[in-house]
Amino acid sequence: MPGLGKTTLATKIYNHYSIVHRFSVCACCTTSQVVDKKKVLRDLLNQTDSDNKCSEVSETDLEVKLWRSLKGRRYLIFLDDIWDAKAWDSLEKSFPDDNVGSRVLLTSRCHDMVDPEPYHLSPLSKEETLKLLKVKLFPGDNCWPPELSDLAKKISAFCKGLPLKVIIVAGLLATRKTQDWKEMLDALSSSAVLSNLHIGLPNYLNKPKSVLHMSNWVVHPYVSTRSGPLTVRVQSDQPR
Repeated sequence: MPGLGKTTLATKIYNHYSIVHRFSVCACCTTSQVVDKKKVLRDLLNQTDSDNKCSEVSETDLEVKLWRSLKGRRYLIFLDDIWDAKAWDSLEKSFPDDNVGSRVLLTSRCHDMVDPEPYHLSPLSKEETLKLLKVKLFPGDNCWPPELSDLAKKISAFCKGLPLKVIIVAGLLATRKTQDWKEMLDALSSSAVLSNLHIGLPNYLNKPKSVLHMSNWVVHPYVSTRSGPLTVRVQSDQPR
């Protein structure tokens, strides 16, 4: 399920100083529903080997170059929005298993892709959704204006616990006078895009501005003893 904050969670954790200093090399790439493997390999290689010149090489050569650039190094690779196990299987062989504490993080809206157990993100509760909506619309107030309290609950219910949807809706409401919010909510409720956000947009229409990395041991410290480059998923709580 898109909009739950998988990429946002990864970004916030990676920005912590204790993450970036634990790896000798980090690289990230946003994939898509139809993975362009050659592009993914090239993007990762450009980050792991600054001297690399790989514009006109084959896919196999890119695999070898990436593997060599990571060999013996403690690396962190982040692949955002992997859609299926086949896409991951085709990329996995490019990441050497040297048992030096390397990590691979995948975010996905799919289940049953790779071990170990994924870290699930659930929708916000009703209270959390309402609180986030208030922060976005009335950041300096402790509570909703009394005349908007009931409408705020309806708007919150419309967002279905999805942080992305809350932010989009709040951004739209902020452009209107509060007396027009009811009309705006009715219009949004009939919008196929927002009403069905849980279905998901194609990756090229829903690409985040920035993607950073996340260390698995922050999420699951109990799996950090596993040898080799450990793979961890952050994903939605509902199967597709």
